[in-house]
Amino acid sequence: MKRKIPPGIVSILVILILIGVFAFRFHSIPNTPVNVENKNVAKLIISMDFGREELLEKNVTPGQTVMDTLKSLVNVSTAYGGKFVVAINNISSNPITQEDWFYYVNGILSNMGAQDYIINPGDIIRWDYHSWKDLAVNSELMDFPAMFVHGYDSRTYSLIVAYEMEYEKNAEELYHFFKKMKVNVSLVAIEELKESKLKNCNAVLIGNSAKIIRDLNGRYLKLGWKYYFKDGVVYDRKNHRYRGAFAQITQSPYNPKGVWACENLLLLISGNEEYIPKVINALINHEIESFWILEGEPI
Repeated sequence: MKRKIPPGIVSILVILILIGVFAFRFHSIPNTPVNVENKNVAKLIISMDFGREELLEKNVTPGQTVMDTLKSLVNVSTAYGGKFVVAINNISSNPITQEDWFYYVNGILSNMGAQDYIINPGDIIRWDYHSWKDLAVNSELMDFPAMFVHGYDSRTYSLIVAYEMEYEKNAEELYHFFKKMKVNVSLVAIEELKESKLKNCNAVLIGNSAKIIRDLNGRYLKLGWKYYFKDGVVYDRKNHRYRGAFAQITQSPYNPKGVWACENLLLLISGNEEYIPKVINALINHEIESFWILEGEPI
């Protein structure tokens, strides 16, 4: 059977290493903040369903490839000259349900094969088994804030936290959080932010009514996001409605190289006013249960 691949992710799937579900389950691991301060070690995590179920977490040795590290922990079968992982512990990807394994480096979907990426000190490598039928997720929040601290392949960018005025206090909390992580971060009112600035830096945007935020919410499909905010309501892709707010991340659409460049990132925090502080609190305290955060109630 030939697999039907959505047009937007053909080039990514060609270079991704896809692996199968484990034949057995590890004990569940508590959701604890990632260690981004110890730069002398690295970590490999294996999870399922956009990070909702964690199967394995191990400290690993930097300097090895992602593939060699994976093989040192589990039984791996490969094809196409060793570039394509077809099974782990005799369980492989599923073309019928359109579920596969994708690997992320510090929350960024890698554009490099697992046999080519050399793990750097501080890296968090995550293999996650999920569907690619509806979502092409190029970045994830489970490993926040590693993407801002360590970047991709040791390349980091300065960070702008831009906010609508009613969220100034919350933005300051995030600003000081990043400062403690030794991130090169600045704080700016969103009306002073120029889109051209976002071409070569990371950004966190907080609010719901500024033009740039309205535009991003309107582009949720192209960005591979699950949630968007419109007319005072949070929606998901199945048109479920919420009174709430969300946080979700993407490789920056303002980067001239596109959203698969593995360079700078954009984190949007948007939704109803009373829930946005809860989302920011969840980020700071790493109360993150999936690749994105939603705080609120169905309506």
